[in-house]
Amino acid sequence: MSTGVIILNYNGAEDTIKCLQSIGKYNSAAVRYFIVDNGSTAADDARIIESYIESAFQPGVATLIASKTNDGYAAGNNKGLRAAFDDPEIDDILILNNDVLFESDLIPALTACRDHLASPGILTPLLENPDGSIEYNCARTFPSNWQVMLPFVLFRKDLFHILSGASASQKLLRADPSLIDREYFPIGMPSGACMFMRKSLLMEMDGLDEGTFLYYEENILCKRLSGKGLVNYCIPALRALHAGGASTSKSSNLFLQKCNLESADYYLEKYSEMTLLQKAVWRIVRQLWKLKFKIKELRK
Repeated sequence: MSTGVIILNYNGAEDTIKCLQSIGKYNSAAVRYFIVDNGSTAADDARIIESYIESAFQPGVATLIASKTNDGYAAGNNKGLRAAFDDPEIDDILILNNDVLFESDLIPALTACRDHLASPGILTPLLENPDGSIEYNCARTFPSNWQVMLPFVLFRKDLFHILSGASASQKLLRADPSLIDREYFPIGMPSGACMFMRKSLLMEMDGLDEGTFLYYEENILCKRLSGKGLVNYCIPALRALHAGGASTSKSSNLFLQKCNLESADYYLEKYSEMTLLQKAVWRIVRQLWKLKFKIKELRK
C-alpha cells in the first residue's frame, strides 16, 4: 500500500518543486503525488510543474491536476483527494503545503506511529520555522467559541496583550515546553500545512468541507473528526521545515481579512453550537467588520 501526498500550488511552482525534491531526497515509502494547480495566474506555473514531474518521476507516480480557477484551500485539496480516493493502492493521505520541506524520512515514521497509537485521527510532525524555532501552530488546543471570536471582537488590536496571551495559551509546546521530549502527545488541532491520516477517514467525510475559501479548515476537519472518538497527535521527534505564507503572501491584506471573517463565520454558524449570547455578540461584530471593509473599499 502507498501514501497519497496532496500538494496545492498557487503561483508557487518553485516552492512546489522544492517540496517534491525534499520528499524525494529522504523518502523510502511508496507514495503517489497529486499536485493541484489551483488556478495559478503566474505565467507557465502549471507547465513548469508538469515539466518537472515528467523529468523526475516514473509515469503514474505523480499527477498534476490543473484547475482553471482558484477554488481555495479545501476545494483545491479535494481535487487531489478525490483522485487519491479512486486509487485502490493508497491507504493513507498526507495533505502538505507546498512550502513544507522534509528533513528526514517522515512518511514511514508517521505510519509506524499511527499503527501503535490509540484511536489516531490526524498525525503531524513538529514543524519548524526557517530560523529553526518551533512553529507552535502545529500543536494547539481546540479553541473555544470565545477564543475564535476574540480577535474579531478586539479588531485584532492586542490590547493589554489579551490577544497574544490567548493565542499563547492555545499553543501546547509554548505552554509546556517539556512536551517536546515525549515520543508523542495528544493535541486538539494541528497546522493545516502537514496532516497525515487514513484515507478511509477522509472518504467517510467526502473530503474537506468546501464552505471556506481560506482559514479554519483545521478547525472544521477536527470538529468533524471529534464525533468519531479519535485523537490527534504531534510526534515531536519527527520534524519538517515550514516556510509559511508562501501563497497568502501573494494576496492583499484586505482579501485575507475578508477570507478570515467569512471562514470564521462559516465555522461558528455551522459547527460551533454557539450560545444565544455568543450568537448575539458574533452577529454584531460580524456586521461591524463588514462595515469596516466597505469603508476601506470606498477609500481606495
